[in-house]
Amino acid sequence: MSTISTAPRQGSLLSPEGWYTTADWMLRVALFVYLAGLAVAIFTRAQTSIGGIALMYWGVPHDTIFFWERTAAAVLLLAGLSLLIWPTVIAALFIGGAVFTEAYAAYRFGGDHFVEWVIAARTLRYLLPVAAAALIISPRIVPHVRWKALASMWILRIGLAVVFATHGMEALRQHPGFIDLLIGTTGNLLGLRMTESTAVLLLKVIGVVDLIVAFLILVGRWRWLLGWLFFWAAITAASRMTALGFMSYPEFLVRSSHMVAPLGIWALGQYQDLTSTSTAEESASAGNPDEGTSGHALLRGQMDPAR
Repeated sequence: MSTISTAPRQGSLLSPEGWYTTADWMLRVALFVYLAGLAVAIFTRAQTSIGGIALMYWGVPHDTIFFWERTAAAVLLLAGLSLLIWPTVIAALFIGGAVFTEAYAAYRFGGDHFVEWVIAARTLRYLLPVAAAALIISPRIVPHVRWKALASMWILRIGLAVVFATHGMEALRQHPGFIDLLIGTTGNLLGLRMTESTAVLLLKVIGVVDLIVAFLILVGRWRWLLGWLFFWAAITAASRMTALGFMSYPEFLVRSSHMVAPLGIWALGQYQDLTSTSTAEESASAGNPDEGTSGHALLRGQMDPAR
């Protein structure tokens, strides 16, 4: 296995191990923030799609639904907290499975605009735990740290592409919720009245841009592209509060994965770039696998930076 120095290289703020650990922590913190937003929403006002199915199709009483929704939210929040203290793949995949189940329930329950695309629109919410799991998986299962970083980075890139492509299509098809966000934000922040026709025209531009960046993130991970993805994800997430009021902050929190994914790709990309070695270095490492491993147990697979 190839090894590298733990010291930062010229032009890099952190060592390769530092970039890996940074990405790992960003994903786990974002996951906890998402679960915190979900818990606040459930404990205050929101009903889950699973609860809607239980009520409409199974006839479960409201009180019973609320009890189990809040119990599930508390369990998921504890699972997210456990990832910050003692990360395990089981906890991460449990969270991802629960989030996917809720997305599928939303698809089955229906009732919202473009509900047929809801699973795709929420891709990052259930892929973020999978990306985190890829980084914390035991070295006994995946001994090469670079493989774990590469897998996590591609999970995030695919998730971003799917989300931006889905939102782009929704924008081109004039999603009523997006129109309301544009009109509400313009009125609340600028004191201007945006007409619906102007909002529709702006949505078409946004839709085209979203489709372009969705394609580009699969082609490359340019810094300007990741910067735009982060900026636009933050703007659209914050628009829930600027258009609907500050008390809609749980809607901002549950979109934490959209903002952190570009940052995670950037950090993991820095790790990949710094751990890329020349053919001569790889040959030298292959000839002496213990060379340069002192003080760098991470790359020897003897420790996981998430622990």
